[in-house]
Amino acid sequence: MHILAADYHPGAILPAFQVLAGTDPKGLAGAAVLATANPAKALGLDDRGRLQPGLRADLAVVDPAGMGRVIASFSRGEVIFSNGSLPGLAERVQAVA
Repeated sequence: MHILAADYHPGAILPAFQVLAGTDPKGLAGAAVLATANPAKALGLDDRGRLQPGLRADLAVVDPAGMGRVIASFSRGEVIFSNGSLPGLAERVQAVA
């Protein structure tokens, strides 16, 4: 099983993900599996890594025109970060335990 991970420099994962999305035969979907589902499976984390009802729903929304800048993130389906560029989202940011 192949995975994409960045434990020493987490900021490297997004640019690597973007490169993979452009080069993987399955495109964005293939890159997503390498960065999410495969690492979760390798670590035995059955509650994450896929978009599926009942799972954690940890997501990042990325601005493709802004050099891969994260504009919002979600954990367990709740907004935990918003830079304000998505109307109405910043007001919903809350701390997630």
